[in-house]
Amino acid sequence: MRIAFLTPEFATESYFAGGLAQYLGRLVPALVERGHDVEVFVTSEKEDEFSYHGAQVRRVLPHRLLSLRLVNGLLPFLGRRRFATAQQMCRIAKGLDHALRRRHSVSRFDIVQAASWMASGFFSVRRPVAPVVVRVSSYGPMLDAAAGVRITADRRIMWALELAAMRRAAAVYAPSRFLAHQISSEMQFPVRVVPPPFYIDTRAEDPSAAQTVAPFRPYLFFFGRVSRYKGAGLLAEAVRPLLAGLPDFHLVVAGPDGQDEAGRRLLALAHACPHRVHYLGTLPPQRLRPVIRAAHAVVLPSLADNLPNTCLEAMGLGQLVIGPDGVSFDELIADGESGLLFTLGSAASLRDAIVRVWRMPDEIRAQVGQRATARMDMLAPRRASAELESFYEQVLDKAARRPDSRTSGRSQGSA
Repeated sequence: MRIAFLTPEFATESYFAGGLAQYLGRLVPALVERGHDVEVFVTSEKEDEFSYHGAQVRRVLPHRLLSLRLVNGLLPFLGRRRFATAQQMCRIAKGLDHALRRRHSVSRFDIVQAASWMASGFFSVRRPVAPVVVRVSSYGPMLDAAAGVRITADRRIMWALELAAMRRAAAVYAPSRFLAHQISSEMQFPVRVVPPPFYIDTRAEDPSAAQTVAPFRPYLFFFGRVSRYKGAGLLAEAVRPLLAGLPDFHLVVAGPDGQDEAGRRLLALAHACPHRVHYLGTLPPQRLRPVIRAAHAVVLPSLADNLPNTCLEAMGLGQLVIGPDGVSFDELIADGESGLLFTLGSAASLRDAIVRVWRMPDEIRAQVGQRATARMDMLAPRRASAELESFYEQVLDKAARRPDSRTSGRSQGSA
């Protein structure tokens, strides 16, 4: 199969830490290994092309839309920044679509996969060169509610663009049952569940960050965006009493600053208690993994999520993960067997789970970590990529039985 991916982020780019980038960074080599011809079209600050594990990566500039330039002339009356994100989404989607069409005219694709994030396939689903499937990374209304952001006209347009791309796609799938059910029940169109491939690449690991935090062991480790929806404020509330109650307790935090109040509350602990709470900033995967592996446990108290890469990574490295009972964590963690679950949004329940882990005998904690690693076998690349391949084949079979589906893009498949 000739497969094209449209995405605003990828593992090779400067924004490498997102779950979408890491997911595609694993999926693409798995599909190449299965004999498929894969090309990735990724938004970038410069045009370029290169090979990545046998796939061709094409960096694409956002498109300059004439209509948007004209609209900009009116924006001083409304506030120039009012629709900035929606405009950027259109530019990204149009740039990806132009690059896809140019390449398709030279070497035809059988199927196209677009990320829901930033409505990457918004223009490509309108006159599809091949059946377009959308992979759902997140659901805007749910994510914004968890993030506590102000719902502006710009945000509503963002949601509308992402949902419009999903509605016109040949099919839509999500990695988790939680997100698939959330979207299909609210938006009334079918969303399949196709789990992501997962594996750990331990080559060229850099132990420097792990050596930096070695004096602070045992430490609880949080990594990911330091923001409200990732549970940063909840973690700060849960941990503060433990700094006095557990004298050997340390918290290590890594990830980009989400620039919200909840994130600032967690980072403020690093300033107020620098000998107990430690912030490492954003770490590339080769520096991050040794820090995960050396932790006493990993805490991921998200308020909303979608089979998060952070949980996969930690469990794959044999860590006991403390996560919320819902928002897809319970699809990975069997409470007390392959990790610990606490009540979603409850600082008291989270605190109790942390104390439970701190008092857990080392041999029991190690057994939980071993079962967590075994749990990741269900996402082995050969198995997961074969499931996605089967999904693609169903979409192509339906397209072959409906000759207009390649050109009209009018109906959503239920493959």
